[in-house]
Amino acid sequence: YCDGSANSEFSEARMSALGHPSLGANDLEIVVQRTVRSTNGILFYGASTASLPLGDGVLCVAQPITRVPGIATATIRGVMSFPLDLQAPPLSSVAAGSTVHFQAWYRDAAGIAGSNTSSALSVTFCP
Repeated sequence: YCDGSANSEFSEARMSALGHPSLGANDLEIVVQRTVRSTNGILFYGASTASLPLGDGVLCVAQPITRVPGIATATIRGVMSFPLDLQAPPLSSVAAGSTVHFQAWYRDAAGIAGSNTSSALSVTFCP
C-alpha cells in the first residue's frame, strides 16, 4: 500500500517480503528495491497507516512508530535488505494475529529534502 515517491535514480522504491509471516519460523525479510544506490536506510513500523509528507516522500505509517534496529546500505542496484528477528526486541512484542505496517526511509542527497521513503507493506503475523 502507499506508493513511494520518485527518487533521484529510479521511479519509486518498492517494498516486498521474503520468507513467512510466522513468528515461529522467524525467517521474514523485508526487501526494498529501486532506492538510491549505495545509500543508507532504516526500517520502521507501526500498528496503523497514515499519509503525511516526509522528506521527498510520504510517511505511510502512523504514530507511534518503532524503528527496527540496524541500518541497511543499498547495493549498486538500489536494493536494501532488512532481515527481521521476530524473537528479539522490539519485534518480539508483535503478537500472532496482529497486522504491522512497515516502511523504509533512506537518504537521497540529490533530492530536494535529502531523503525519501519507500512504498509500505502490511504484514499480518501468524504463530
